[in-house]
Amino acid sequence: MSAHIEKSIAFYSNILGFTTNSRLNLPDVTLQFLQLEQTTVELVELKNGPDFSAGTAVVLTFLVDSFDSILAKLASAGEPVPVPFTLPSGVEMLRFTDPTGVQISFVIESSVSH
Repeated sequence: MSAHIEKSIAFYSNILGFTTNSRLNLPDVTLQFLQLEQTTVELVELKNGPDFSAGTAVVLTFLVDSFDSILAKLASAGEPVPVPFTLPSGVEMLRFTDPTGVQISFVIESSVSH
């Protein structure tokens, strides 16, 4: 397993609270599944293929009650700490990237119109 995917596993586990689930090692690809409640994230490492790094069109968005916990975890892990912002619609958001460039958003649930 490369340091690249291991850094992603550490990020999703230590910062976002995911637990490692199953791992599938095939000749050309390794798949690592991570679980957080009803959410599963699949990390893919191609052994001889394109690098899926910054610039992807993937955004993961999580509804939360507060940004406090995630901001504290980012700071304690030495990750860049983003500044929360409010969209013109009133939605409160926090956005940053994971180690491979995937956009992660947290939205205060009470700020979203249902």
